[in-house]
Amino acid sequence: MAGLVTACEPRSGRRRRRPEKEVSELRKQVAHMERECARKQALLRASQRAAGIQAPASKAKGKRRRRPTVRALKMVDALQPPGAAEHREEGVLA
Repeated sequence: MAGLVTACEPRSGRRRRRPEKEVSELRKQVAHMERECARKQALLRASQRAAGIQAPASKAKGKRRRRPTVRALKMVDALQPPGAAEHREEGVLA
């Protein structure tokens, strides 16, 4: 009877999955799937270009104009003749 009871009990030597390891494996799987998705999207775009099919329009609003950086403005002031900097501040370039 004791042998039957021990046979029905779960084995203690069986490997159990640790939650930390399971999380790390799932993260690896997610990263792999993201790379695979990006690869498939690139293949789709390339095949659309090759077939001459226009890709669906993106929802981009429009091209925004970049403002000049401070460094560029300083260089413009350095290259302009004296007195032209006041005109630039008013919005008129000489």
